[in-house]
Amino acid sequence: MLGSPLLNGDHAAADGADRRGLTPVQAFSVTCNYIIGTGIFSLPFAFSRAGVGFAAGSLLLSCFVSYVCITFVIETLSRCEAIARIHEGEISGPKFVMSSKTWEFTKIAELLHSVKAKLVVQLLMCLYCYGALWSYASVFASSASNLFFEWALNQSCDIYDAPTSSCSAGYMMSLAAFAVIVITLSLLDLKEQAIVQVCLTVYRFVAFVVILWTVLYSMYFHAPPWYSGPPSPPYVSDVTVWNWSGYDILTTSAVALTMHYNFPDVVAALGKRDVGTIRSISTAAFAVVTCLYMTVGVTCSLFFGRHTEELVTLNFKRYTGPSFDGPSSQPYAVVLRTLVVAFPVLDMISVFPLVVLTLSANLVRSCPETLLSAYSPTAIKRLSRLVAAVPPLVLAISDGNLDYIFGLTGMVAFFFEFFIPCWFVYLARSRCANIWGVTVTPYSSPFQRPVWIVACLLVAILSLSLPIVANLLS
Repeated sequence: MLGSPLLNGDHAAADGADRRGLTPVQAFSVTCNYIIGTGIFSLPFAFSRAGVGFAAGSLLLSCFVSYVCITFVIETLSRCEAIARIHEGEISGPKFVMSSKTWEFTKIAELLHSVKAKLVVQLLMCLYCYGALWSYASVFASSASNLFFEWALNQSCDIYDAPTSSCSAGYMMSLAAFAVIVITLSLLDLKEQAIVQVCLTVYRFVAFVVILWTVLYSMYFHAPPWYSGPPSPPYVSDVTVWNWSGYDILTTSAVALTMHYNFPDVVAALGKRDVGTIRSISTAAFAVVTCLYMTVGVTCSLFFGRHTEELVTLNFKRYTGPSFDGPSSQPYAVVLRTLVVAFPVLDMISVFPLVVLTLSANLVRSCPETLLSAYSPTAIKRLSRLVAAVPPLVLAISDGNLDYIFGLTGMVAFFFEFFIPCWFVYLARSRCANIWGVTVTPYSSPFQRPVWIVACLLVAILSLSLPIVANLLS
């Protein structure tokens, strides 16, 4: 039972190919959806505080270290496949071939270390995923109700600031609609969600194009009312290049690239799992996402300056066409404004079922074997997904402040992005060395020297600790 790929169905291919799996384009779309969340829209605010130079450098450093860690995850998966085959008595030598068997982080921890390690990773996984799912549900319901009241009724609806009874009712109706959508999607396998995920990826890139086009057009042809610089374009705000006190950019840029604990799901769902396909998907996703992050962060921070909202999509509530804060709103501006402001809402629909799939598969690993054998794999799969999806939706009924939840999930994200991949690849290499001697797999990370593990850990520790120390000192 432990080897059955509950996430993606019951079919498991050991030859690295599954004709029913995701195509590279679909896998790329899913991976981008894992990475790109609302975190990208907090980057311009962080850029404006830290300075464009400091922020850009921090983002590039975070991206590189995060990419190194995803290569560690890929290598770990291949080594776990070989070690598992030894335990099952299939082969006597190393055979590093990916199958559709899903390797959750909890399962990897148990194989490479111990049951206690599995429980620790399971605890972190539950804290992170349940916290993230809770925040997704609350963000969707509050944002959707706010948009409806503002644009349909011309009223404000802030569920976190003395909401009216009608506002609270709108929040609950939005949450109910969200629950119906995401529970339905969560009961589908990743392969069955492929079309939805591809469509939402297309929407993401269209929204990015709209953001960049509207900002750049206004920057060069229509100065916004708050602009007080020279009368010739580009109309950019006075933003510092380097501000050492803006250490928050280290945490923001790092957390915005988290997807490492989800990537084993993508690999297992692939139709073709050769090393070239897997590396091209991860490399392309990181390259594209980093370029988008950099472009949006630099462009929006330079244009909005000190007027940058903590979530830059809120700045677009003031877009009137062809610039911002005009005397009247153009008809096309309403369409573009809606497309951008609705991004966080639709993003929650995309990412919620993906996290549910990961969490549910990890929850199954903690179930007793007697319980697993008492029900069919399909029943266990559906029940585990409901256990993963429903509690956060129930918690979202509360309209409490989510700052603590965001802080907790952000801290745990560091472990899944940096610390755990480094720990896993060290254990996997050591385990293989004890069995077969020093080996290099076709899926091995290009960063083989132990110094890369140390470097990644140092960057992670600095990125996590410097903002905390700076805030304490201030």
